[in-house]
Amino acid sequence: MAIHRFTWSGANRNIERTTAASELCTFLRKSMMTHPNAAHSIVAHSHGGNLALYALRDATLRNKLGRVICMNSPFISTTRRDAEQIFLSFGILFALFSVSNVVWMLPTRMESA
Repeated sequence: MAIHRFTWSGANRNIERTTAASELCTFLRKSMMTHPNAAHSIVAHSHGGNLALYALRDATLRNKLGRVICMNSPFISTTRRDAEQIFLSFGILFALFSVSNVVWMLPTRMESA
């Protein structure tokens, strides 16, 4: 069994992670060419887990890699939001705020009349 360490800057910036993921792909391809019959795995810590997942976008690597173990990885993901729902929520909040201000100011106007 051989263990090879892949190092990168560890900087918490997306450009650093995507660059390192590309370098990880190259690193893995070389290892797989050098040891074609070996079972290849990745053990990653912290944002290294994101690098591993970025590298697995490559279908060839994904098919040849045995496993990925991520320890304490703050997985980065995005969720598509429905813009209509967001605007509706803001509209409801605005309406509630407006009504609450009118109701709150109503007794003050009645006292001054």
